[in-house]
Amino acid sequence: MSSTSFVHRNMVERGTSVAAKAATAGIARSLAKSSAKVAARAAVRTAGPWLLAADGAQLGTEVICTHIGCESETAERVGQGVGFCGSAGIGAAVGSVGGPPGAAIGAGVGVAFWIGGEVLGKGVARLTKRISRT
Repeated sequence: MSSTSFVHRNMVERGTSVAAKAATAGIARSLAKSSAKVAARAAVRTAGPWLLAADGAQLGTEVICTHIGCESETAERVGQGVGFCGSAGIGAAVGSVGGPPGAAIGAGVGVAFWIGGEVLGKGVARLTKRISRT
C-alpha cells in the first residue's frame, strides 16, 4: 500500500471518528443531564471538543510513522496507542474537577468516545473500500 493511500484512508477514518465524537457528544450531554453524578456531567459536557486533540495527535503520529518508514500496520497501531492514551488522559483531566472518582469517570468517557470513533471509522473505511471496488 502506498503511503498516499494509507494517509488518505487514515484521513477518512479520522474524519469519521471526529464526526462520530461530535454526534455522540450531544447524546452524551443529554444523558449526563439526568445523571446524579456532577463529575460525570462535567466530563461529558466539556470533554467532547477536547477529545478532538487526541484524534489530531493520532493522525499526526500515523502520518509521521509512515513518512519515517514504518509499515502501515505499525504506524496505525502506534497512532491508536497515542489516540487511546490521549483520550483517556484528556477525559481524566476534565473529570478531575470531581476528584479521583471524577477523573476515573472522565477517563472512561474519553476511552468510550475513542472506541466508538474507531469502530465507526473502520466501518466507514470498509464500506468506502467495498464501494470503490464495484
